[in-house]
Amino acid sequence: MSEELKELLGSKADAFEANQELVQSAIAVCGGKLSVLLPALLCLIGDDSAKKKAASKKKS
Repeated sequence: MSEELKELLGSKADAFEANQELVQSAIAVCGGKLSVLLPALLCLIGDDSAKKKAASKKKS
């Protein structure tokens, strides 16, 4: 953020930057968890679609 903007916004700029840091740390934490959860989720989704395919083959 430019210095001119900071001066214009004053304390709002500080609050905005603090919020951005919080958001970024939250994303980092969630991202870390996602990298662990994603394979499991994909596995569940994959299993689900495989079950649906098997079910549709049985019907036909």
